[in-house]
Amino acid sequence: MVEGFLDVTVDKSDELKNFKKLAIQYYNAENFEQAQIYFSKVLEIDTTDWKATFYNGVCSSKLSNLAEFRLKDSVNSAQLAIKIIQNLAISKEKKQEKIIEILSVVNSVAVSYQEISFNHYNQYWEMESSVTELIIRLQICNEAYVYCFDVINE
Repeated sequence: MVEGFLDVTVDKSDELKNFKKLAIQYYNAENFEQAQIYFSKVLEIDTTDWKATFYNGVCSSKLSNLAEFRLKDSVNSAQLAIKIIQNLAISKEKKQEKIIEILSVVNSVAVSYQEISFNHYNQYWEMESSVTELIIRLQICNEAYVYCFDVINE
């Protein structure tokens, strides 16, 4: 019989690798629902994984629709991921590469949303609220572009 506390460390590195691999595979296959599940599992094990932090938010944006326009999830996750990257013990060039990857993805998501917004407007332009909805959606896209531009300037 042993008295006191026993400190046990469980190695989850293999599980973490598998979750990362599955998350990326699902993301590349554009199965954003499954990708988000696995990015979330990565974050349960490692809250400082910038890639899982960022792409989890991107998946949320990609799963949204015009009624629930969640482009801001990509921007918010980009902000968090960049903070994580800035604290990494890697070269300035590596940090910049990762940040450029993030900004590129945010920009592409914003472009996609902008196209969807214009297509929706062109189809339903006669509806009373169509102009207002288009302006609101484009403003959200513009905020994403401005965020990317501001980060690049920094």
